[in-house]
Amino acid sequence: MNMSARHTLDSSGKEWKKDVLEIVTDRFERRLTEEIGAVRLEIAAVRVDIASGRLSMIRWMFGFFVAYLGVTLSLVGMILHAK
Repeated sequence: MNMSARHTLDSSGKEWKKDVLEIVTDRFERRLTEEIGAVRLEIAAVRVDIASGRLSMIRWMFGFFVAYLGVTLSLVGMILHAK
């Protein structure tokens, strides 16, 4: 094999490696973008669940507060009425 043929093969091999690396990099970046989008959607769903849980907790706290206030006022009323 003469030097020009070897140089041509080396040159075409380097170009092939460069092309393959570019294709693989593009595929990786596309896949990474898709996965990041999926993760962002999951995070948004978790945030909605947390907000819903907080709202439910606030409702329960308000309900218990109203019940406690009712019991306290009833007891105070009974004590004042007994005197």
